[in-house]
Amino acid sequence: MTKKSARPIQELDKATRARIEHLMGLEPQALSAGDVAFLKARIDYLTTDQREDYLDGVEVEETEDDETVGDKYDGMTAKELKEELSTRELAVGGKVDELRARLREDDVKEE
Repeated sequence: MTKKSARPIQELDKATRARIEHLMGLEPQALSAGDVAFLKARIDYLTTDQREDYLDGVEVEETEDDETVGDKYDGMTAKELKEELSTRELAVGGKVDELRARLREDDVKEE
């Protein structure tokens, strides 16, 4: 029997629910780093079985300069990125790639 998720998937918008359902229909090995990041960012909406099947043991590729390809920001929408930037009191304007870069830069500063 599949265990329930921590949060009901109905809380998510239609597009996000559809993407999760689509990804759950793929083989775990077929997921890209961005797909894994997307799912990890919404882990509370996945059942325990889905977490085990799709997130446990999935390795994220690394680039030549040792930076991880894909992170939690790759799976976030523009609205979610702006909310995170706002929470950190950072500028919320710009293209999605700029928003992600700003969050990553802030993460490095916090380390």
